[in-house]
Amino acid sequence: MRQPNRKNSRRALVTGGAGYFGYRLGCTLAQSDVSVILVDIHKPRWCLPKGAVFLQSDIRDYDALYQACEGVDCVYHAASYGMSGTEQHIDHYSRTKAVADQMVLAADGTPLKGGSIFRTCVLRPPGIYGPQELRHLARVAANIDRRLFSFTFGNPDVKMNWVHVDNLVQAHILAAEALTAAKGHIASGQAYYINDGEAVNVFDWLSPLFVKLGYKPWLHVPVHLIYIAAVIMEYLHTALRPIVEISPLLTRNEVRNIAVTHTFKIDKARKQLGYCPKKYSFIDSVEYYIKTRPKQDSCFSLFLKALFILSFIFFLIWLSQWP
Repeated sequence: MRQPNRKNSRRALVTGGAGYFGYRLGCTLAQSDVSVILVDIHKPRWCLPKGAVFLQSDIRDYDALYQACEGVDCVYHAASYGMSGTEQHIDHYSRTKAVADQMVLAADGTPLKGGSIFRTCVLRPPGIYGPQELRHLARVAANIDRRLFSFTFGNPDVKMNWVHVDNLVQAHILAAEALTAAKGHIASGQAYYINDGEAVNVFDWLSPLFVKLGYKPWLHVPVHLIYIAAVIMEYLHTALRPIVEISPLLTRNEVRNIAVTHTFKIDKARKQLGYCPKKYSFIDSVEYYIKTRPKQDSCFSLFLKALFILSFIFFLIWLSQWP
C-alpha cells in the first residue's frame, strides 16, 4: 500500500471504497484535507484523488483490515455484497446490511485502550443515484433500449425515496462530526434515515429515462404475476449461469420495493446532524448516461437476452389464461 504524499491531521478509512458511493465519499474527504484509505476487493474504475490510497483487500481478512485501521480516526463502512441483478437473486444485500446495522449499533460505547470510547452510528439510505452511477441506471436503460422493459406494475400511488450520492456523502461527513466530543457525541448509538426528502413513484421518477430513450411502457401487469416471473427468472439465471451471464429483468426484492410504499422521514437527521439535502434532478443523471453509455451488446448476446425475456413474456400470457 502506497502512503499519501502529504501528512494530514485526520485519517479515514472507507470500506467499499472502489464502489460508486465509497469512492465519491473518499474523494470528498480527500478534498477536505483528510488522509483517506479506500479498501475494496475490486480496484476502482476512476483515478485516485490526491491524499488517498487504495488497499485491495477483502474486509473479511481481519488481519489486513486491522492493520489498515491503525491510526485511523474514523471508519466509514460502505462495503456490501451485491446490489441488483446477478448477486441479488437471493438478496444477500439486505441481509448483510441489516446484520451490519445491528453490529455497528451494538459496538457503540465500547471502551478502547487509553480510556477513550468507541462511538458509532448508522445511516440508512434508499436507492442511490447520480452522474457516473453505472449499476442501476445502466441496467434499466439497457433493458429499455432493447424494448424489453415494456410494462409497469403496482399501484401508481405507491411511493419510495431516493438519495443523490452527494447528499449521502454530506450526511456521512456530518454524522462523523456528530460523533465527536465537539458535537457532544449527539450521534452516538443513533440511526438516521437519509434521503432527498421527497417521495416519488418509481415509474414516474424513471419517466425522464423513458423519454430520452424514446420508449414508454405500454402494458400494466398485476404484481403477483411479476413476482412469480421474478422467481422463475432468478432460477433461470442460476441455471443458465454456466453457459451465459444474463441478469434477471427484475428480482423478487426489486418487485417488493416497487410494489409497496416505503418512505422514511429525515427529521431526526436534519435536527441532530444538520443534514440539509440539496435539490438534484434525475434528468442530469440520465443525460450524463446518454452521453457516456457504452456500445450496444453483440447480436448473439442480444439474441440470448431477447430469448430469455420472451420466455418470461410468454409465461405471463400463459398465467393470465388460468381461471
